[in-house]
Amino acid sequence: MGYIIAHRANGGTYKENTKEAILDVLTYPYVDGVEIDVHLTQDKKFVVHHNGFVLCENKSVLFIRKQKYKYLRKCKRIDLLEDVLKQVKTDKILLLDLKVYKEGIKEWKRLISLLKKYPNRYYLVSFSYSFIEKLKKKYPTYKMGYFKGYFMNLEKKKGILDGCFSHYRQYKEEEGVWTVNRREDVKRYKEKPIFVITDFPKYGR
Repeated sequence: MGYIIAHRANGGTYKENTKEAILDVLTYPYVDGVEIDVHLTQDKKFVVHHNGFVLCENKSVLFIRKQKYKYLRKCKRIDLLEDVLKQVKTDKILLLDLKVYKEGIKEWKRLISLLKKYPNRYYLVSFSYSFIEKLKKKYPTYKMGYFKGYFMNLEKKKGILDGCFSHYRQYKEEEGVWTVNRREDVKRYKEKPIFVITDFPKYGR
């Protein structure tokens, strides 16, 4: 049987990637884990947010990697990853989608230190193959993977790491499929031993 992973912290039902949504969806008996998008701010804070920018009430746009956290917080509700992790009490999967741009391992190695403070069942993935390859070499004990998507991936590599994910419309063999949002597709993929990432985890009941 497959694993039902709530995409964007059950963003199809709640305000996506909020602390409350993450903690709530992890209590659902039919959910095996949650996908959480992680960004790095200008002042090296790890925050939880789906897109690389936030839209303020005054319609201005702030790019997360170019702003300090305190300014982002004034613009819009955006949670620190640590504030989420310190309240997680589960052995379910925390699939962290690392939103890497031009940062290197040096900037992101602080994430590993953070994860060590809050031991959980982590799985680290990224659209950047070269980044996740380097991270895997440096921290081989962590489960990691590479998102393969036609529009989104940063490099056109065909090689895979432990835990490769791919868009289910393009590849026949994969360890995870995203984003599967039709009820019949969720049920079909749930029969396979793979991660099924969906905005509607209730379809996996």
